[in-house]
Amino acid sequence: MRSTLRKGAVTIVGASAILSLALGGIAVADPNLNNAGGALPGYLPDSDDVVGTGSDTSQYVINTAAQAQSSTNPAVRLASFNAFQPGSEANGPVTGDDIVIRDADQVAGSGDEVVIPRPNGSSAGINELLNNPNVDFARSSRGADADDPQEVNDLYFIPALSDGLSYVVDDTAGSDIRSLDTAELAAIYRCTDTRGFNPKLPQSGSGTRSFFLEQIGLENNEIGPCVDQNVQEHDASAVDGDPLAIAPFSTARWSSNPPNPANPPSAVVDIAATSPTAGVFYTTRTIYNVVRVNDYDAPGSPLPALFGPDGYLCDRFDSGLFRQGFGGLGADCGVI
Repeated sequence: MRSTLRKGAVTIVGASAILSLALGGIAVADPNLNNAGGALPGYLPDSDDVVGTGSDTSQYVINTAAQAQSSTNPAVRLASFNAFQPGSEANGPVTGDDIVIRDADQVAGSGDEVVIPRPNGSSAGINELLNNPNVDFARSSRGADADDPQEVNDLYFIPALSDGLSYVVDDTAGSDIRSLDTAELAAIYRCTDTRGFNPKLPQSGSGTRSFFLEQIGLENNEIGPCVDQNVQEHDASAVDGDPLAIAPFSTARWSSNPPNPANPPSAVVDIAATSPTAGVFYTTRTIYNVVRVNDYDAPGSPLPALFGPDGYLCDRFDSGLFRQGFGGLGADCGVI
């Protein structure tokens, strides 16, 4: 049952705030923080709520949907935590902080809070889902790892959105670095290319990192010593100001920046391709929400109504107003 203490502690959102979010307004904070505009009061998820962490790629689009859903004060709220500390984007995202993901009695400091290190990326979120019963879903920009029996057998990777993947360069970069194909990228990330490019990879645990390496045919042990392997996923500053730098990047995240809609990465750096382009690396991928099989299939589970083909997220994403640059999946959304 929903805690009456929680209801007493959190002011119900006004109709105008709910309408703003329902029409695709921006909400970027963790559930237990106020959002950037102050429209939503923060809350600590309780034992009834569906809590998720994980992918940087889909954190804003899922968080915005989750905050619109939770603003109506349903019996089961969808609570999505960022991959990095909200509000830290402008000066280099802060990672590795601890987050309170659940508080059964809704009384801060009473000792029953569940605190975890913030998972940063798809694999980090999936690992938390596999090992922590207080986490109910993980945002993921990659599919299940075929070599991991737990991921294949114990988890459902539920399709939510589509995305493009290419790479970004500084806006002063030359023509040669803007037209690299898969084979050239493989050589660059092996450090066997001799043109002096400065390749970057997202942090360990990033779904974009693993998907990109798979697409260019590299294993982790084949990455060369010239590669900076510890940049925050989708942080444009990794290449900004360096005309020889490259980094894989979501086309949706390049075009849209919810914390500051007037200043997306497309205003700072260039992307090699946003659609299939001859001789230039570009591919598409599916964005998932990942849940435990047993939880999803349990009688009375709230998960199908949130993530399934007729659920809240698929209904919301059916309209392009809500997708923040991602593509919809139509009839494939939510289908396991």
